[in-house]
Amino acid sequence: MRNNTLIMSAALSACLLFLSVSCGTLKKSSSYIPPLTEVTVREVMLDPESKLPVVLLQDLSGRITLPIWIGSNEAIAIATPLEQVSFRRPMTHDLLHTILIETHVSVLKVVVTELRDNTFYANLYLKTGGKTLTIDSRPSDAIAIAVRTEAPIYVATELLLTMGIKRGIEHL
Repeated sequence: MRNNTLIMSAALSACLLFLSVSCGTLKKSSSYIPPLTEVTVREVMLDPESKLPVVLLQDLSGRITLPIWIGSNEAIAIATPLEQVSFRRPMTHDLLHTILIETHVSVLKVVVTELRDNTFYANLYLKTGGKTLTIDSRPSDAIAIAVRTEAPIYVATELLLTMGIKRGIEHL
């Protein structure tokens, strides 16, 4: 039993190290949380003008859509679980999902926090034991993990209102 506990502890440490290296950096939760709006992944598509992949995040009312341009590999990572496509061998985000399950780490939520220097930023919120961790992440990686774990996705409301495409509304 003690050996299993050591193995699980080592696996959890490896998982958190992988997250901090591949998705961003591990950081402590800040006390300020801006107002958030829940969104869903409406679509992953090619931008008709630039021909680059874009993920469309839409608020639950369907009135505002936030486009985030991403790389081809990231588009595949997000689209495959949405389309229920699987591969013979696990892709990186599938592997990470399995590690999270096996180490009993749950994904609480994903939050797209800001746009700075034409780059979107996001946080991945994890729960392990009684502890909540906030991991700095690229939005595409966080979204790819969220669609696999069915975790809710949020966007800072101010970011959504300023950068989102609005459909026939004056205000929220």
